[in-house]
Amino acid sequence: MKRWNRGRLRAFCMAALCAGLLCGCAPGIVPARDMDMGADPLAGVAIDPDTGVRDTVESLCSKEEIRQAAAALVEAGVLRREELEAIPLDAPASRAMLIRLAVGAIGAEVPARERFETWYAPFVKAGYAAGLFVDSMADMSFVPTDGFRMGERGYADMDRPITRYDAAAILARTLPAGEYGKTASADLEAELPEPLRKKVELAVSAGLLLPLEDGGFYGESRISNGQALVCVYQAMKCGARRPDITVPEKAPPVGRLLQQQRKVIHAAGRIAGQSGREITYTNSGEALVNAYRAGNRVIELDFMQTADGRLACIHKWNSSYAPQITDGVPITLAQWLEADLLGELTPLCLESLADFMRQHPDLYVVTDVKDDNIGAVEIIAAVCPDLLDRFVVQIYSDREYEAVRQAGISNIIYTLYNLSGAEKADTDHWVEFAVEYSLVGYAYPLEWFKMDGYNEAMKETGVPLFVHTVNGREEMEMCYDAGITAIYTDHTA
Repeated sequence: MKRWNRGRLRAFCMAALCAGLLCGCAPGIVPARDMDMGADPLAGVAIDPDTGVRDTVESLCSKEEIRQAAAALVEAGVLRREELEAIPLDAPASRAMLIRLAVGAIGAEVPARERFETWYAPFVKAGYAAGLFVDSMADMSFVPTDGFRMGERGYADMDRPITRYDAAAILARTLPAGEYGKTASADLEAELPEPLRKKVELAVSAGLLLPLEDGGFYGESRISNGQALVCVYQAMKCGARRPDITVPEKAPPVGRLLQQQRKVIHAAGRIAGQSGREITYTNSGEALVNAYRAGNRVIELDFMQTADGRLACIHKWNSSYAPQITDGVPITLAQWLEADLLGELTPLCLESLADFMRQHPDLYVVTDVKDDNIGAVEIIAAVCPDLLDRFVVQIYSDREYEAVRQAGISNIIYTLYNLSGAEKADTDHWVEFAVEYSLVGYAYPLEWFKMDGYNEAMKETGVPLFVHTVNGREEMEMCYDAGITAIYTDHTA
């Protein structure tokens, strides 16, 4: 198979086949017209009836402090003047905006922005590379994402107002170790997770985010863009720098991870649509982020080849997924990336998935290829050879094993669902195969698990066993009690 240049492939997917065409912006430069940071409709001055605190807490920052901070950030090169002029200082600061400022404050290298890319995407990528979000699940309420797709299809969470808690968690990572001499302290919620509590205390002691007059921190309140400028400027005065954190280079062994988490998220998991109804089998960007944010680190995705030989994350080519699809007829990658996936979700392809995996080095992806399994593995090996140890490939027949190993994949699950009943029932063969070949484990349907004696016979293989798809609580417990290592499930929580 032809080995494609990885940069070209990424451009094909992430820029809708506009390979190599950039938006004309140098790294770190955001056209003012693209910085949509003041459009949030929640920018009012509503009062919380329980606390009496404004939704946007900026009362501790005077206009003069904001002016001084803004001028200093422009002088330091964190912001260009035209960027600053595009920022509505009284509006709530978005998560993306705070990240953009923090990345600038630590002097992280920001990659060039690709055509149609969300304005904040390069800063999120730079933040990951600098270690700004390592272990973010422990102290942040969201997982930073560059949006998978460009323009209007960026992931909406990044446009939401950032809370004081999340601002503290990010900015505290930029501070050098040591005492800051501030006497302020804050009354924090008793149930606050310890990692977040330490970040808030550090941010308060350094004067980045001060408590209100009554001593309360009010961490769920929002900060304005003006206050964000002051917070970041204060962090710079305290010596903001890249975190003293080593970005993990490898995920833990997948076998150990499966024993700990005890589940594989099926087709990226169940997600709530805009109408409130729960949707499965989406294999979408939003579902992937939702599953990861919930703490899941082994996620299964479906793959099918596009008309031009790329990999799309889709269960089947069916018009029920998007009106651009004719039943049973593959479309091109460009068409897939522009498709209206269930009217509201973001289509994923191999290249955008690979980017997410590089940003989240503790994630494993289990493949479920619906057409040419070996062809898909060869595409994966060509597109992202650096990630082969974090793809767990499911094989569907004995003959696929050697081809998958030769492609560089070491983590293999033998899934039995495509086999005939007689083949599934031949447990002696599965014992022999497991002796001869290294496997992560066997996977088989729930109805076969329930067959009298089948699971006990499969235990003789001596390898981990997985059952799919299990969504009922009683069935989950039944599987675990019977010695099943992990289940495939649509539930992410």
